[in-house]
Amino acid sequence: MLNVRVARRTFLAASLAAAASTVLYARFHELNDVTVERFELTLGSRGASLRIAHLSDLHLRGIGDREERAISAVEEASPDLIAVTGDHVDSPEGGKALRDFYSDLCGLGPVYAVLGNWDHWAAGRGGPTVDEIVQTIEGAGGRVLLNSGESVELDGGSIWLAGVDDPHTGRDDARSALEGRSRSEDQPILLLAHSPEIVDGLTGQERLVLCGHTHGGQVRLPLVGPLYVPSRLGRRYVSGLYRLGEALMYVNRGLGWSFAPLRLNCPPEVTVLDLRL
Repeated sequence: MLNVRVARRTFLAASLAAAASTVLYARFHELNDVTVERFELTLGSRGASLRIAHLSDLHLRGIGDREERAISAVEEASPDLIAVTGDHVDSPEGGKALRDFYSDLCGLGPVYAVLGNWDHWAAGRGGPTVDEIVQTIEGAGGRVLLNSGESVELDGGSIWLAGVDDPHTGRDDARSALEGRSRSEDQPILLLAHSPEIVDGLTGQERLVLCGHTHGGQVRLPLVGPLYVPSRLGRRYVSGLYRLGEALMYVNRGLGWSFAPLRLNCPPEVTVLDLRL
């Protein structure tokens, strides 16, 4: 009987130690272990090319190792264009961090951004308002696309870069984001949206959609997968590359965190996409 009790205590102690080690790893290592994901995608045959660095879900509270590593990854990629797909801040500390982050980011190339659900909710938690977020980004030299778009010239052609307001809270309007595009030009349409929930509102003309919002689940367990995905689509589009008919959609795991400063089997991400157009 004594041996059974000792075995149980040993097992319990080992289990608690393993759980504690996992939490410490998720909190102090993987949370800041920025991973660069690289893809080559062919969207046309006109001979043009475009390199995009894609960031999402910054959830800025300050500038630390994670943010500095992300900036360094973008700088190393030397992108033609930088896309940020929403959820910049969610707390009172976000305003200054947003200015500092975009000051560095806009020095690395043209930056286009859209808003996410937390950008609309941040003011309710003492953070900056939507107008303040937009003014900070554009004051640093970025461009915020709110159900709007513009032509971006490339060597060998151009693209129509569109951006919608947050789909998670029903503010997206992809059709308005395509207004102004010349129908006589065969421009590939690249759409920036915060959430993969945009799939319900696509026009069918988009060639590539970049989004985030899911954090990839943020905490993913072996055999189980993500514990929680904050999307009405659930795990259907949790992270990575998906085909939507003739279009492709990439869901970025995001840089920051929500609710708890933990990431497990789901490191923060900077995506580098080399497009052939």
